[in-house]
Amino acid sequence: MDPGLGASVGGLVALATAAALVPLRGSLATSSVALVLVLPVLLGAGIGGWQGGASAALVAALGFDFFFTRPYRSLKIESSNDLQTAAILLTVGLIVGAVASRARITSMTAADGRTEIRRVHRVAELAASETTPQSIVDVALVELAQMLHVSECIVERRRDEPDSSSLPELGRHGGIGLLSHRYVKHSFGLPESGFQIAASSGGRQWGRIVVRGIDPHHGVSTEQGMVAIILADHVGAALAAEHLNGKDTTR
Repeated sequence: MDPGLGASVGGLVALATAAALVPLRGSLATSSVALVLVLPVLLGAGIGGWQGGASAALVAALGFDFFFTRPYRSLKIESSNDLQTAAILLTVGLIVGAVASRARITSMTAADGRTEIRRVHRVAELAASETTPQSIVDVALVELAQMLHVSECIVERRRDEPDSSSLPELGRHGGIGLLSHRYVKHSFGLPESGFQIAASSGGRQWGRIVVRGIDPHHGVSTEQGMVAIILADHVGAALAAEHLNGKDTTR
């Protein structure tokens, strides 16, 4: 979502709609005009979230005041009924904008959930086939990098690698235990210095995944963090299989 773009588009459409309805000013009730002006608020909320919807609602109320309340082309309002209608338009616009924004977030979250399920299914299906452990690791790392919007996911097969031991760790609850968190687009921002995920299987840690190249403009939900743990467990199972097959590449 882009709040600035939503405010701009919603506000411009609200003003254009109000201006286009001016020729019908004598035949349309002000309440009908107010209902029409709610539509640009929905547009602003759809593009820019609640901030875009709120800005569009304010512009719609000002456009209604300017074009449809006496004295016309002024922000003064002589009629108490018109004042009440303008206030209702602003209030309804704010509420509708917030609801529309929430509905879009819910829809996006549901779509993300379906995507994450497909990610896990692809790796699980590969693990169930007669393929090499390294192939499972490679696919799991690709899925993990795409989901987290990072540029680098590296498997370290030894737990005591000195260059990443101090990195924060993604816990099995789907979050990273930090003293402070950044919030990005209704999600937790990942630590820009990187973090690690344990690659475990059968109650034993066989390695870890070091994640770097964090995109500061993308956040990760708790649910996505849990999916990351599941993908890391598949990596752990593949590393365990390497060890059992005598192909452990631990340095």
